[in-house]
Amino acid sequence: DLEDGWPIELLANHKDLTIKNFLMNLPGRKDVEVVTMDMCDRYRMIVKAVMPQAAIVVDRWHVVKTAVEAMRKARILYQQTLGERERQELQRCLWLFQTRRSELTDQQKLDLDGWLKNHQRLREPHWIKESFLSIWKS
Repeated sequence: DLEDGWPIELLANHKDLTIKNFLMNLPGRKDVEVVTMDMCDRYRMIVKAVMPQAAIVVDRWHVVKTAVEAMRKARILYQQTLGERERQELQRCLWLFQTRRSELTDQQKLDLDGWLKNHQRLREPHWIKESFLSIWKS
């Protein structure tokens, strides 16, 4: 329910038939304008079949989670190529890469910029994450 910002219902399981039956029996289903959901393709297909008039919007939490997780994976892969000392230093400040740049202090931005300047393989995933989340914000 976008007006109240609260789920309409929690289902017993996530089987296709359970979801389809719930949506088919939802009062006013033909008047639903927007369905907010995660990025599950199965759910999208069910909603499109049962409520073709509804726009589907991916919820913010799943978008942010996906972007941050992609950055985390890139950092871990790169971290494995470093020597012990650099690996430990990166481990101590990994939160810099997970936090939105706009939420960092000036000193934290300088620290992050130092990592990004000196470690090319961290720079691109970081800026992709930030750009992606900036698009979402706009």
